Amino acid sequence: MGRNKFSEREIATIRKMLARKMAGTRYQQKMVRHELRTKFEFNISDFGTAGEAFGPEQLDECLQRGRIRILDEDTIRAMKLKRARLRMQFREATDNDAYFIAEGFHMAMHMKHSAEEIADFAGKICTRDDVLYCARNTLVCEYNGEMAGMLTAYDGSGYRAMKERTMQLVKEYYGIEFPRMDDEAASGEYYIDSLAVWPQYRGIGMGRALLERGIAEGLRLGLSVTLAVDPKNTRAQSLYASLGFERDGDLFIFGANYWKMVLRKKENA
Repeated sequence: MGRNKFSEREIATIRKMLARKMAGTRYQQKMVRHELRTKFEFNISDFGTAGEAFGPEQLDECLQRGRIRILDEDTIRAMKLKRARLRMQFREATDNDAYFIAEGFHMAMHMKHSAEEIADFAGKICTRDDVLYCARNTLVCEYNGEMAGMLTAYDGSGYRAMKERTMQLVKEYYGIEFPRMDDEAASGEYYIDSLAVWPQYRGIGMGRALLERGIAEGLRLGLSVTLAVDPKNTRAQSLYASLGFERDGDLFIFGANYWKMVLRKKENA
């Protein structure tokens, strides 16, 4: 069962797609049906009669009879986010997820490398359990059974040893060093290191959902939850602020300046 509530903008697009379906070949009709299901969760079978055509006229009839309703954009967005959350499943990463972790780290750092380079990073670093970017520090989000997002976070009490081992491997295998790099985390902190959502799954609240789980884990451990953000990334800053983070100093990491942000304590906490 798909949706029966849409915004006016969505209905206008659906009407055009139905007109295209009515004028298309059998293959084109099939593709339009697929696009309606995947983009709008609009299943013709929910409203039409088997064996009968369903086009713009039938859509308007469903609107007049109240079988399909038009709601405002904000309500539709909230509804879509709620439905999307129901499709998200979260699990701890395993050693088999090393490539996914490596790819997510490169994505979070806006580093562009080939699949072969990412696989090499995964095999040499992410398969270990004594480095920053490893399975035991990572939470995976699956969407409709597909791996779609990840969050790497950890207790800062073990940060220094993991950092030294990670940077040693990076230098050994890739000849890269980051002099004067600040410590991102410290004892008493739960540090949210890397957050990545694959492009096709963005805009459905997955990043927020992953962060909420990271925050919950940090609070469960009784630690101060912290993270770093690019000063130019205003979109990420807004997301973090909406979750309760505020700026608390600066960090020089990976050769660039970042803001350190900390989850502010609630007054009644």
